[in-house]
Amino acid sequence: MDRAATPQAISYIRESAQNGAITNYEFAVQTTNYLIEGDQLLMKLPEPVYFSEDSECIGRSINLRNVLPCAVSVDLSRIEINMTLPMVNLGRNLEFDGDSGRQLQSTD
Repeated sequence: MDRAATPQAISYIRESAQNGAITNYEFAVQTTNYLIEGDQLLMKLPEPVYFSEDSECIGRSINLRNVLPCAVSVDLSRIEINMTLPMVNLGRNLEFDGDSGRQLQSTD
């Protein structure tokens, strides 16, 4: 693969719709491919929306750890998220359907 696959869908929920208020956003990204340990997601926000220095990345899927390592850029416009698998999936041999990316079975 020479480039990242385009996500199937991206959606967001914000806690406050008040203009200028500091609020929390929850982003949902539906991938085209399955994720593997070490994959990265780079998210850039349009001006005038910015991340905070205290931004956190929370995995909300059984396929991700609850807390994901992430780093906010110096100008607060981008965040790089490292995809990490939950401990139960590490070290397992998983077999995937190459067309859909769905897990078929564990080969352990």
